[in-house]
Amino acid sequence: MSFFAVLLALMLEQGRPLSSQHPARQGFGAWIVSVRRWILQAPQRHHSPWLAWSLAALPVTVLVMLLYWLVLWLAWPLALLYSVLVLYVCLGFQQCGLHLRRIRHALANDDLASAQQAWHDWQRPAPCPQPPAFSQPNAHSHWDWGTLLHQTLVYAVLQAQQQVFGVLFWFTVGSLLGVGPAAVVLYRASGHLAWRWQAQAQPQAQAQAQLPALAVCSRLVWAWLNWLPARLTAIGFAIVGSFDSAMDAWRTHASTQPQDHQGVVLAAASGALDVDLGSPQSMLDLQHIDGLTSLTRRLVAMWLLLLALLTLGRLLG
Repeated sequence: MSFFAVLLALMLEQGRPLSSQHPARQGFGAWIVSVRRWILQAPQRHHSPWLAWSLAALPVTVLVMLLYWLVLWLAWPLALLYSVLVLYVCLGFQQCGLHLRRIRHALANDDLASAQQAWHDWQRPAPCPQPPAFSQPNAHSHWDWGTLLHQTLVYAVLQAQQQVFGVLFWFTVGSLLGVGPAAVVLYRASGHLAWRWQAQAQPQAQAQAQLPALAVCSRLVWAWLNWLPARLTAIGFAIVGSFDSAMDAWRTHASTQPQDHQGVVLAAASGALDVDLGSPQSMLDLQHIDGLTSLTRRLVAMWLLLLALLTLGRLLG
């Protein structure tokens, strides 16, 4: 069933991609803001950051899991439809592609102002955590053509890993464990928390000591949940791209920063594309956007093939 759920969700997203400001994301954002406010406004209660994280991420995860079990008990076609709808909300494949094409079109026409605006539109929801070396955009960021292209490629790789391949991995794990799309919701919720609690403005003076604890806790959980998906994505980039170059770049990066899972993905993508995404001074052109788009589509096709084989094996077994 997992193969058909992913295939139908991708087809649905291809035909009607969701806005980055869809109600599900806005509702979850409002919920975690409420949890954070409740924690920070009562520091005398000595709330644990782990409690705050659990209150923010686990209720929606458990709710999705219980609903999945309910519809599966009623009829498996309902469970399939439910999984498709949850995946449709969590996937960001087509959404990422639309922003990437918009920036590419503007850069191809030397319209740097439109490309800059497209970049800010893509960044405004800030759907995923960024590596420390990533340039955080703001309304006053004005980059030249090459810098904007470099930042676009870096961000597109991170988006592909976190909003597509990480989602596919955890949906597969959830299907094998019998919890359906709940694992995907937990993964996306942890990523949103890792970004949101680090990007929050500084709280009031009496609560300032609590914000770093919340940020560290959410970032730690995100690192745990994204460790294996990041490395599987890096392996996938190596398989569908330039294998030797990708593995060499991965080993070089891992030798200096073994715990940087996002850097591992960027290193493997750099090798697969035969370009250095770790350096803003690298020589880039619009063909690298096309190459990354092709690389991502091939990797999605490989995931679908693996899911198809897994589904066939379960049916025959």
